[in-house]
Amino acid sequence: MKFINTLKNIQLSAPMTSTWPDASYWFKDWAKIAVDVKTDFIVLHIYPDNFGGAAMAEWLCKDVVDKTYNDYHKSIWINEFSTTGDIITEQSTIEFYEAVLPMLNEREYVVRYSPFAFGEGKPWSLWDYETGELTNVGKVYADLGNPIE
Repeated sequence: MKFINTLKNIQLSAPMTSTWPDASYWFKDWAKIAVDVKTDFIVLHIYPDNFGGAAMAEWLCKDVVDKTYNDYHKSIWINEFSTTGDIITEQSTIEFYEAVLPMLNEREYVVRYSPFAFGEGKPWSLWDYETGELTNVGKVYADLGNPIE
């Protein structure tokens, strides 16, 4: 722990879970015992199965991102997030990104985010694996995601 507390001018993440703190079996326990560990942000991975559209966007921002911030008062980096599941369609993924990206952009404590578009030919893919061209979902993300000010 001494190493973590002595670094200067480097932002450090809390240990990353493969989900988000409330869905992790160990993160809350770690946070209780690591109160003296200096961390600057918390990293999230968010893939709820068979959930998409504006309802998923609302849930992701309020029940995951806002709750994590309110619980730990640390900046949020979302390293991976996406729709996934058998019932997910391209349209529900587009609706998700159209709703979630403006909400993430308006939260000052969300410092970074990046979708994870795994799965060739899946309705949540951001690009076509054969051509390298953006899919309709990828075009929405390119238009609305990660603004540079």
